[in-house]
Parts: sequence; C-alpha cells; structure tokens
Amino acid sequence: MKVVSKANRIMDLRGYYQWSVESRRCPYVVSGSAVSLIFREIISKGPLLGRFSPRYVEGLEEKYVIELCDKLGALLNIEVPEELGIYLHQYTAGCPYYIKQFLQTSSSMLRERKEKELTREVLGNAITYELTTGQIWHDLEEQITSYFSLNEWGIVRTLLFLATKFEDTFDIAYLAKEVNISETEVREILSRLARADLISDDFGVFRNVQDPVLLRFLEIQYRLEIEGFRDHKRELMDKEYRKQIRLLKSKIGILFEYKLRELMRNWDDREVDGALFNTKEKVKLQKFDYVKEEWIKVQGSRLYQIDAYGSTVYPDATQAVWLVESKCQKNPIGTSEVKKFEN
Repeated sequence: MKVVSKANRIMDLRGYYQWSVESRRCPYVVSGSAVSLIFREIISKGPLLGRFSPRYVEGLEEKYVIELCDKLGALLNIEVPEELGIYLHQYTAGCPYYIKQFLQTSSSMLRERKEKELTREVLGNAITYELTTGQIWHDLEEQITSYFSLNEWGIVRTLLFLATKFEDTFDIAYLAKEVNISETEVREILSRLARADLISDDFGVFRNVQDPVLLRFLEIQYRLEIEGFRDHKRELMDKEYRKQIRLLKSKIGILFEYKLRELMRNWDDREVDGALFNTKEKVKLQKFDYVKEEWIKVQGSRLYQIDAYGSTVYPDATQAVWLVESKCQKNPIGTSEVKKFEN
C-alpha cells in the first residue's frame, strides 16, 4: 500500500521503524480486554503465524507497586502510605490498571474532603465504587456483554459466579446441573468466556484467572443481576465497603506485625529515650537471638497470639524475653492488652 500526500509525493511512514516492520520478527504488545482473542485469532493465524514469540507480562512486584503508588500519588496530588501500597499489591495482584483506577477515584474523594493523605476509609470507598459503578465495573461489564446475547446473560453470570468458588479446575458436571443445561453447552459458554479472558482455558481444562479484582467483580455482578440487589444497590455498596474495610484492617495489621518483627531483629543493645515506650527511664533495645510470632495457651484460657516474641540467652544461662502486642489504632495501648502475658 502506498500513501500519497496532497503534493502527490509518496510518503514513507516507516521512519525509524523500517528495520522492525520489514524484519521477519518485530515487537508487538497485545493488551486490553481481549488479549486471548487477538492472540489466537489474529497473531496465531494466517500471514502472521510464526512471526511472534509470546511473552506474558505478570503483575508488578510489591516494590514496583509501591513506587507506582508514589508516582501516581505525586501526579494526582495525594499521599499514599506505604502500607496501602502493599495492600493494593495484594488486592490487585500487581495490575497497574486497577491500581491507577483505585487511586484516581480516591483522589477525587480526597479533593471533596479537602484532604491529601489516603486513608483506609477513602480507599475502601474507592474500591467499592469502582467495583459497583466506576470505570472498572464498566470495562469488565463490557467484556461480558460483548460476547453474549441478552438472553444468555443470566446463565453466563450464574456460571461465572459459581466458577469463582473453585480453587482449581471447574467441575463441568456440577455447573451443568446448577444452571440446568448440558455439559456440552457449559463447555461452549466457558470457551467463549476464555476468549474474553474472564476465565482460563488450558486445552479444555477451565480455571479461574489469577485476578482477585475480577473475581470480586463477578460475585458483585451476580448479586446485582441474579439475586435481585439491583434495586438495592446502595445496600450492596455498603456491604462491599464494610468488607473492604475489614480486609484493609486485617492486611495492614499483619503488615505492621511483620515490620515490627523486622525492626526488633535489627536491635543492637543500644539505649533509647524511654518516651518512645511511654516511660521516663532509658530503654535498652535488646539484641535478640531470634524474633518470631508465637502462640501461647495457659490452662483455663484460650489460645493467644504474641505478635512479636524476642528472646536472648546469656552465657550465664539467664534469658531476656520481650512479648509484644501490636495494635493498629489511634489510641495508645494500655496494660490491659498485655495483662494476658503475665502467666
């Protein structure tokens, strides 16, 4: 094909890319909501067959998600605490698109509040909004509706919801029984869902994709469309928000405990101001032989978790032990929280 300018001159659009486009192999990135469809139907057939060697890009590692949150935060004029960046890494499996959307929505909410620092409550609200109403909901919903007719939506949504319960391969017989269609029809629908990258198809063996946001979206959509929550969307959003806050608190609490143990492992017997420990006396930061999470149970009581257990044994066989309770809360911890350790 030749491209001719208005002056009747042949235009060379290849420019610096001439070597790439004329070689047998050239770099090409396939992304978006139909990766499998594009790869199977276009790149793997006809004149393009053999010209591409696939390399799948996984989600970002935790450190890169934290870096991405910092950069997006600077761009959006918000501050993203490190612990929320780590939570986003776990919740999104490192997918930059989800992270970007959650932070963009969070920034809009923070502007309305005239605040800059991202909090658990705001992030929980942003995730809830995106999964029920926002851009993520719109994009994933379009993936479903683009591949199926209106008459099929009920069965498709039910299959997708039931599929989220499987930890490994799908039980086709179970799915067929639940939606009251044949196993052949189930396989045909699942194959089409795999083309839309909503599930994984490994030569006829179907599994869920490793996308926690997508799986959560499918559960929400089922409740909206099948269980009749559409007229009570606000109620569903409130439930989702409460769930997100519980997840955030749990994950952040675990993160703080991990960081606390890492901090204690670096202590080197130096003395520090006792004000850090709510006391007037100097406190020696014990150099421990080991620091770990521990569980204890004394007679007549339930099992207790010790968030950080540090121990040192001296040459004279005496032992120094620290038992630490960590709380992710604004109010200082009192003696009541550690009273259980006395026994």
